[in-house]
Amino acid sequence: MTCWSAWEERTCYWPVRGTDIVAVSDFSFQRADGGTGNSDTLRLDGTGLTLDLASNVRRRLHGFEQIDITGTGNNVLTVTARQVLGLSDTSNTLTVIGNSGDVVHRGTGWTSGGTTMIDGATYNVFTQGAATLNIHQDIADDELEAPSQITLSSNTVREFALDGAPIGTLDAVDGNSGDTFTFTLIDDAGGLLEIF
Repeated sequence: MTCWSAWEERTCYWPVRGTDIVAVSDFSFQRADGGTGNSDTLRLDGTGLTLDLASNVRRRLHGFEQIDITGTGNNVLTVTARQVLGLSDTSNTLTVIGNSGDVVHRGTGWTSGGTTMIDGATYNVFTQGAATLNIHQDIADDELEAPSQITLSSNTVREFALDGAPIGTLDAVDGNSGDTFTFTLIDDAGGLLEIF
């Protein structure tokens, strides 16, 4: 379908009935509307595409509950909680479909809510206020999460222990898969403690 703006002819995508999939290979369209269903999808068909919902392209999108950034190569999506809440009239949840090589920039303030299964695939769940963001587990999520659950397996030392005797093992949980940890002592008790 063709729309006219004051300056030029542009493409518009309007909803049909039911679940709509709107495929775009660039962002030159005037308007894309998924309609009022609960699983309407904006699909990126291409490679090297960066969809930044904070840019003016956001004002041209409406009625989408899913964004598929799989494409034919690596694509990027930038989204905040405010944009998740404004993208659909029927849902406060955005599900991002993609694969290895794709990246989501989700901004700060999200709380990790574990994982969920959608259509047989695992998604990492993030919430911020009323907004929920489901990101396919294969998509790189570049927002760093602080390690949590830092533990020391033991906190006692045997009386008359020799220098270098181990006290315990440090461990932590990190929401960023594949990360490693480096621990540093802030106070080494006058040289009596060290991490090795």
